[in-house]
Amino acid sequence: VHSLAFETRSLQVSRYAQHLIKFSLICFSLFATFSISATQISLAFGFLGWIIYLSSTPKEKRNRIIIGPIGWAYFFFLGTGLLSVIFAKEKLLALDSFRSFWVVFTFFFAANWIKDRRDLNLYLIIIIGVASLSALVGLIQYFGGLRIPNHEFIYDKYRATGFLRGSMTFAGITLVTALISLTVFFPRRLNFPGLLWIIPLVLLALTIFLSEQRGAGFGFIGGLIFIGILKGRKILAFILIGLLLGAGIIHQSNPHLWARWKTGFNLVQDTSAERRIVLWKTALKIAQEHPLTGIGVGQFEDSARAIILPTITNPNQKITLCHAHSNPLQILATMGLLGFLAYIYFWLITFREGFRILKRAPPQSPFIIGVLSALVGFHLEGFFEYNFGDSEIITLLWFLLGGMVAISKWEAKNEKSEAKD
Repeated sequence: VHSLAFETRSLQVSRYAQHLIKFSLICFSLFATFSISATQISLAFGFLGWIIYLSSTPKEKRNRIIIGPIGWAYFFFLGTGLLSVIFAKEKLLALDSFRSFWVVFTFFFAANWIKDRRDLNLYLIIIIGVASLSALVGLIQYFGGLRIPNHEFIYDKYRATGFLRGSMTFAGITLVTALISLTVFFPRRLNFPGLLWIIPLVLLALTIFLSEQRGAGFGFIGGLIFIGILKGRKILAFILIGLLLGAGIIHQSNPHLWARWKTGFNLVQDTSAERRIVLWKTALKIAQEHPLTGIGVGQFEDSARAIILPTITNPNQKITLCHAHSNPLQILATMGLLGFLAYIYFWLITFREGFRILKRAPPQSPFIIGVLSALVGFHLEGFFEYNFGDSEIITLLWFLLGGMVAISKWEAKNEKSEAKD
């Protein structure tokens, strides 16, 4: 009787834990486009629900906790990051700024909770739906000048930022969700229900360019070409034709936007490129002075100010000193050679595992291609922007990587069952 009562209570606790997980996912999706803290708190509740579910499930029925090669590479990177925190001048600031450490649970939560394609699809539908709503707000901003009291949504009349105040964060999130949605939800048959997915795709793609974040735009273009390469010549040709048509439409309909994008190919006329080059040289100088563990996470601004400000002769020249405007150079300056090598190693392992899973999991190939293309876009943007330090974007990426690891777990189970048969 006592054993039966205990088992009943365990089932009830397990059921409540699953409800908590679903609730956290809904909250995460709702807050993903406009609140850093709310998204991370939401996923923390989901992680807690998974821990409760794990502890309330009988040992013989528990799924094995998956870390995988990506997870171990991630631990290696976190170790080098914590090492840079230890040697940083302002240790508390460094620990607070090490955002990859604070969102580590999102990766392992997704990798171990997502148990089938239905869970994955539900999450993707919600997040893309909410991102599309944010994109719609961005379009209204751009064309209608929307303003809401106590919120500075618009920096100028040419920017789209959705629910977010920062156009860089907005563009980064739409970059990731647009590339994922292109591969996962694009209609395989041109019927009416399938064509409805084209609406959010167009919204997401359009607002990337209307946010005027050229790094995100180039990342989106690179991600599209990557999808075409994986999908075959016909899809690649279709994508290239679409890009040419899009460029023609922008050229004819919006001279300001075309001029803005055109400067991305002319470093002489682009003042923002000049400022970035100054920051890149500064990052390399800091890395030379602190070669092994770097200056410390979160310490870049003070060092850059001491190096750059004495050299500025034009009082009107504005340079954002908070980061190096480049993921690799920011990592090299703040985490040193150890952190930089760990960073490169982590992404090499991630892509290697992604292609390995892609070969083993044909039914899930759209999601895997979507994740890999989103990573390609993310890194192309990251050459010109420190999007690795943007909490909203990196939290979303860790969650998607966890989903990729979860798919690897399904395929491993399938292989074992087929071997037994």
